[in-house]
Amino acid sequence: MNLASLIREIGRGAHGSRDLEQDDAYALYHAMLDGEVPDLELDVILIALRMKTESLSELLRRGLVIPIATGCLQGPE
Repeated sequence: MNLASLIREIGRGAHGSRDLEQDDAYALYHAMLDGEVPDLELDVILIALRMKTESLSELLRRGLVIPIATGCLQGPE
């Protein structure tokens, strides 16, 4: 996963950014919860998502990742 390209996509603000593809959103949220995203990039991503506002698709992907990452559900194979 290329964090720099994902940050460029979501870091353009509420009107200039594009929504993440579902697979990218899933991979990003999973990496964030697994501690695979360095602190600086994590800070930038969280601020950018807050400024952008997440799409329904991105929220749904996050909703799938959290139970999987915490062991409540089994992830897709």
